[in-house]
This record gives sequence, structure tokens and C-alpha cells, in this order.
Amino acid sequence: LRRLADVCDVATFGLGAHDVYDETYRKAGKLDSQYFSAKFDPVATGLLDRLRDILLVGHADDVSIRPELYKLNVYGPGSFFRPHKDTPRGDGMFASLVIIYPTVHEGGSLLFHHGMMEHTFNSAAQLSETGGPTIAFAAFYSDVEHEVSLVDSGYRVTLTYNLHYVFTHAPRLQSFFSNTEERVLRDALAQLLADKTFLPRGGFIGFGLSHQYATTSRKTTSLSEITAMKGKDAVLMKVCKGLGI
Repeated sequence: LRRLADVCDVATFGLGAHDVYDETYRKAGKLDSQYFSAKFDPVATGLLDRLRDILLVGHADDVSIRPELYKLNVYGPGSFFRPHKDTPRGDGMFASLVIIYPTVHEGGSLLFHHGMMEHTFNSAAQLSETGGPTIAFAAFYSDVEHEVSLVDSGYRVTLTYNLHYVFTHAPRLQSFFSNTEERVLRDALAQLLADKTFLPRGGFIGFGLSHQYATTSRKTTSLSEITAMKGKDAVLMKVCKGLGI
């Protein structure tokens, strides 16, 4: 692992349209995808199907995820990455997948912040508790702020995939979670719209979005220009369209 760390370049981070190197903000090693190969396949393992039901909840059956292997990162002792959001790279990128290898290390937890919610994923502890060969993984939308805490010892080795939103023509089974969430929201909203005392003279219904979206123009005014709605936003959009709103 030390030899792997030694051949890595210093890791940068995205700031607008530029890649920036600053060891006070991020200290880690990296290899771009053209300089290594990996046997792990998120499609063959079935992981992508599992992620599709969660990350693309509320989307039609002809929408899927295309994984793009992006980087290998090595976080040695003293390495870290301060709070940041991923820079969308390429059309349709809406999320990231991080695969954590079962290398012995302490520290290096992933800390997530979104709105009022916070979550800590201690992959080092989780991997040490398993009895056989395994990996840990985390998938999250691009607008979710996250950080890597200080690695106290050992080497934390990860693969990062950019996840892109793509259209397919292959039929697939509906997700139970998607159906349940949609049904509850649809029934409640349909009942509200059927109430003649609700906006008797017509009007507007506004909903706050749970996620942020990258646009190519400041003139964007329609949600129809956003191809990959995320999570609850996608469910809400699908239900509203189904009810003719």
C-alpha cells in the first residue's frame, strides 16, 4: 500500500471550472482512471441496480445509471478532505459512488451534511467487523456536502465513480419503495385537489426542492430543463405530472 501511495499524484479538488491543489484543504494521493485497472464491477455485482432504486426513485422505467470510473484515491496517515460538494463532470452526472477497499486503517470516516441532516459513515470500523473479504460503499447526490475525516493510521484506498443519468429501453421491475412513497403522496395530493374549498378561485401551489441542481444558464426558469431530478424532488415531480398539475 505504501508503494501504491508513492506512485500516486497529489489529489486536487474542483473549484468552479478549475482543479486546485491545496494541502490545507485536501491531503491525499490520486490516480486518474487511465493509469490503473480494477476488477471490481458495480454492474456485475448488482450494486448499480440497488442504487438505481434509491437514487432514481420517482423516475420512469427507461431511466438508468451509467457508472464512469473516475479516480483511485489513497489516504495515508494524516490525510483528509475538508467539507466540499462534488463538481458535476459531464452531461447527466448527478451523483457519486465511492468504493472503500478493506485495507487496514483507522479514521477516514465519510461525514455527510445536507440541510439539517448529518450522517457519519465509519467504513474502517464496518470493514474490520466483517469476517470475510468485502467492500464498503457510499453513494450520494452531487449537491450533498461531504468530507473525509483525518486518517490516523494505515491506508484508506477508494475508487470513485461518477454516476450519470441515461435513458434505456430495457423494462425493469418497479421499486417497492418508489411505489409506496408515490402512492402516499399521490393520494394525499389528489384528496386536497378534490376539495372544493381548496383554492376555489384557482391559484398556485409551490413546493420547495430538497436538492440543488447545476444549470448551464442563469436564465433557467423551468424544472423541465432539469433531466435528473433527485430523490423526493423526482417523486414530487412525477406525482404532480400524473395529476395534471
